[in-house]
Amino acid sequence: MPFYVSTTQEGMLSAEQKQTISEEITRIHCAATGAPRSVVRVLFMTYPSGCAFSGGRSGALAVLSCEIRAGRGIAVKQTMLKEFWEMYARVTGAAKDQMLVILTDVPAGQVMEFGAILPEPREEAAWLAVHAA
Repeated sequence: MPFYVSTTQEGMLSAEQKQTISEEITRIHCAATGAPRSVVRVLFMTYPSGCAFSGGRSGALAVLSCEIRAGRGIAVKQTMLKEFWEMYARVTGAAKDQMLVILTDVPAGQVMEFGAILPEPREEAAWLAVHAA
């Protein structure tokens, strides 16, 4: 279920940078949560120059939106945020004032994957054995 959306100005990221971001998101997410790599989804979206603003000024924003299943402790989420921030800044080259990383909890009962409602945390093994096989 983890769903990550990287939104940047057109031409900001090369195919290689996208691959690196995708691999790093997967590594960070799996290390922090124990989730299998196969459930981590990453989508790259772009916008045209002149369509992003910060403080009323046009700029090349880089935003990483992270939706994860609720149930993780604040320490785990803040560790993930810090790792995502450092990685995203390094790979995109975005300035601190032009970058945003957002992590949102989504209740398991509000997500379907493999045609089934997601399990609560710590109930994944049985669910994955049935639905992800």
